[in-house]
Amino acid sequence: MADLYLIHWNEAEVRERADRLRAWGYRVRTEGSDGARAGHAILADPPGAIVVDLARLPSHGRETAHAIRSYKAGRSIPIVFLPGDPLKMDKVRQAVPDAVWSTWETLETDLAQIVSPEPPAPAAPLPVARRRTAARTRTKRRPTAVKKATVRRAVRKKPSRR
Repeated sequence: MADLYLIHWNEAEVRERADRLRAWGYRVRTEGSDGARAGHAILADPPGAIVVDLARLPSHGRETAHAIRSYKAGRSIPIVFLPGDPLKMDKVRQAVPDAVWSTWETLETDLAQIVSPEPPAPAAPLPVARRRTAARTRTKRRPTAVKKATVRRAVRKKPSRR
């Protein structure tokens, strides 16, 4: 089950639309009032995809998506826009040109292509012997001149009498 983050600027509608996504088998987090809070939550725990419904306040959705894209951690997260007012969609396309455009009718199939349903399997750890060898090869050795100087300083120091 993949994670989605739904952004829509109406609290009542965001719950209904999140329920629709949950019925399709996704874990859904939502935000319906604060784009900055959504951006921080997304960057702190990146979802499989971000769904931005532009039916209400498309400028807020555009700015939130643009802000997420401006961070390195947000560049690899797919953003799916659900269109709203056709007159305002050109600005959204210019601000986030790599976003995917969908409708509620085609969203289920589009998300299936974008988001993998299962998270990737964790990498198997190296066997113990290989980890030690790999750790030894990564350590830097100090030049011998530094070692000798350190030894000389240690020898010259006299214990203090108390």
